[in-house]
Amino acid sequence: MSTKGREGGIVYTYYPGRGSWQVEPPEPPEPPPPPPRRGRLTAAVAGIVAGSLLAWLLGGLLPGRHRERERASAVIAPAPVPGTTTPAPRHGDEPADIAGAVLPSVVLVTAPGGTGSGVVYDAEGTVLTDAHVVAATTGEVTLRLTDGAALQAAVVGADPVSGLAVLKAVDAAGLRPARLGDSDETRVGEEVLAIGSPFGLEGTVTAGIVSALNRTPAGEAGPLALADAIQTDAAINPGNSGGALVDMDGEVIGINTALAGTGTGSAGIGFAIPVNEAKRVADRLLATGRVEHARLGVSALDSPSRPGALVGDLTGGGPADEAGLRQNDVITALAGTAVTSAAGLIAAVRAHRPGERVSVTYERQGTQRTTEVVLTGP
Repeated sequence: MSTKGREGGIVYTYYPGRGSWQVEPPEPPEPPPPPPRRGRLTAAVAGIVAGSLLAWLLGGLLPGRHRERERASAVIAPAPVPGTTTPAPRHGDEPADIAGAVLPSVVLVTAPGGTGSGVVYDAEGTVLTDAHVVAATTGEVTLRLTDGAALQAAVVGADPVSGLAVLKAVDAAGLRPARLGDSDETRVGEEVLAIGSPFGLEGTVTAGIVSALNRTPAGEAGPLALADAIQTDAAINPGNSGGALVDMDGEVIGINTALAGTGTGSAGIGFAIPVNEAKRVADRLLATGRVEHARLGVSALDSPSRPGALVGDLTGGGPADEAGLRQNDVITALAGTAVTSAAGLIAAVRAHRPGERVSVTYERQGTQRTTEVVLTGP
C-alpha cells in the first residue's frame, strides 16, 4: 500500500513495490465562486467595451489591413464634378490663393485704338469692361484668356455716364465667370487686389486697400461724372481699365476705371466703379442695349455748413423745380438714403429709374422739410 507525505507544500508518495518515493504534481486550485448574474445593460456595456478593445487590438496588430480599407474607401469615393467657376477662396487665404482663383475670370481686351481689361460676368459669355476701352469701335474686339486662348467678342452696348461697357463673346466655352460681391458692404481700410493688364501685361496683380468710398474723381464734371467710386491705393495703370477690384473673399467689388495723377502711371490713387452699379448698368444694357439714367434737375456742391448737397442751379420745369426746391437748399436724404455730399446725391439719384417718385429731405434756413419728386430721364 502506498504512503503519502507532505513537506513545504510538496506531496510525496512512497510505493513499497518500487521501494522509492515520487513527487506528485500540485493539485489544481479550487475555482473561484461564480460572479453575480449581470443584467442586460451590464452585459451590453461589457460587449461594447470588448468590441472596442478587439477593434483596437486588431487595428494595432493589423495596420496594413486597416490602411488598405482606408485607401479603398478613398478610391471609391466619387470625384467632384468640375464646374464653370473656380472654387471660391476662403476669407483669410493668402493673396496668392485669391489671385489664383480670380485670374481666370479676367481677360485682356484688345480693341481698335488700344487695350484694356475685362471681367467675365456670366456663363453666357458676357464680359464687363470700361466704355473708354471700346469707345473707338462698335464692331468686334478680341479677348485673350489667361491660358493664351483668344476669343472674338461683340460690343453689346456702352454707357458713358457710368463708364461701363458690355461685351459678348462669340464662344463662351473657355470663359469662367467671376464671383461678384456686394459693394455696399465695402469698408474703408479693407485689403483688395487689382487684377488686369496694365500696359498690356496681362494677368498682373497689385495689392492695396480701399482708401475711400463715394469719390468723384478730380477732373470729371457734368453728366459724365464718375460718382460713388471706390478709391484704392492698389496700383492701377493704363490697361487696368475694365479689370477687377477684388476683396479678400475673392469677390469682385469694383471695375477699375480711372487713376489720378499724370495719367501715365499709378500715383497710388485709383478708382473703380462699384460692382452693384456695374451689375445694374450691365443688366439694362443686356436687356435693351441702352441705359436711361434718372435726373433730379439740379446742379449741386458739397455743403460747407453740414453734411449734404448744396443746391446750385435748377433746371426750369425740372423735377426739383416742380417739387419746390430752391437754390441754397441743402439736400440731406433721397428715398431714405442719407446724402452727405454732391457725389452722394448723384449716386442716390442714379440708383433709381426715370419716372420713379422719391422723397427728398432738405434743409432751408435751418428748417427741415420733405417733398416728393418724380425723376425724369435724359
